[in-house]
Amino acid sequence: MTTFHYGHSLPLSADERIAIGALEAAAYAIYHATSIWYGEVKERIDIEVGVIEVRPGQNFYSHFEDITMVDIAGRMFSWRTKNYTEIQQGDRLGIRGTVKAHEKHMGVRQTIITRCNFTKFNVMTADEAAQLEDLS
Repeated sequence: MTTFHYGHSLPLSADERIAIGALEAAAYAIYHATSIWYGEVKERIDIEVGVIEVRPGQNFYSHFEDITMVDIAGRMFSWRTKNYTEIQQGDRLGIRGTVKAHEKHMGVRQTIITRCNFTKFNVMTADEAAQLEDLS
């Protein structure tokens, strides 16, 4: 049995493992080739993003949160804040911030933003949308 990072445990032949590895490598290459930065350094931007990861941490000076986000075009954004935000993975946000830098992290282009204000969007479930339709 082979367990791969998706958490599934499946019996795979050597050919199937090679095919899966080739597909993952192709997807990785396509994403890295198409990832782009957003905005110019020192530019104030307004974007709508989904939160991929929130990593709390601390250093010698303070507590912080590293928040990684992606917009609908697949552009990656990273924001480090010293404030407690109550942002969680999967949240949809409207962000206004300043582009601090453009960096590559593990081969992926990321736009680093700072001085951010955010608004959380409520996401409707299918049932809530159906109830809203019934009211109209």
